[in-house]
Amino acid sequence: LLAPLVVVDTSVITRAIGTNQLEDCRRIVDLATDGKIRPCVIHPLVKEYRDVIDRGHLPDNVRFDDQSHQLLDEFLARSLILFGRPEIFPPTIEADPTDDILLIAQTLAQEQSGKPCAIVSRDHHLLGLRNASKSDILHPVIYLARLAAAFPQSFFYS
Repeated sequence: LLAPLVVVDTSVITRAIGTNQLEDCRRIVDLATDGKIRPCVIHPLVKEYRDVIDRGHLPDNVRFDDQSHQLLDEFLARSLILFGRPEIFPPTIEADPTDDILLIAQTLAQEQSGKPCAIVSRDHHLLGLRNASKSDILHPVIYLARLAAAFPQSFFYS
């Protein structure tokens, strides 16, 4: 069984590996490090993950430590690193162009694998896009619910 492909937004990573974790975000990182889902990354996204965690803290009382770096390394070790440019560029997100890297990673993953790839995000710019759910841009809770509907319980607990 091939693991579902997913692009994980920094907004999910930070709330999974820092202090003040959100359970749904942590579950996604755990599924990735367990090899149940396959994160897809491009270099600018990896750089964004590292830049944010290297700051050491975020608002909302989120702090990062050595364990955060270790968790990120484990997550990245399970990731599919994508190179190149998409054949068809996704539209730019006017409200926050920095989110374009997620759409580019998703497009590359789909073009190079021939398989669907979701984006999991807590970002309201992304989740608020007109075709968000049709484009498989999902809040972590919704993504986990979709996985639960698509796979038997043993998928999560084996």
